[in-house]
Amino acid sequence: KTGGDFVTLVLPFRDFVLTSSGVVRDVQRELDGSVQIEHIGFTLMDEQDGDFQFDLSRIRVINYYDGEILGEQDDEQKNDE
Repeated sequence: KTGGDFVTLVLPFRDFVLTSSGVVRDVQRELDGSVQIEHIGFTLMDEQDGDFQFDLSRIRVINYYDGEILGEQDDEQKNDE
């Protein structure tokens, strides 16, 4: 719970797994430059029935290395223009 504040999460592609109907596929593909991602899905589970709220503000692909987002300063400069 965040008290209504947005949280930034970095989810490395190397940690993603290919699933089908919620089951991890036996054959996985490495996400290199030859893979074109067309869809992304989220499964949210806490094993409790009831109301919930999930607000997603933005998804973007970034280059992330050694704890730093590469090129982030370039993005901020574009937004300021």
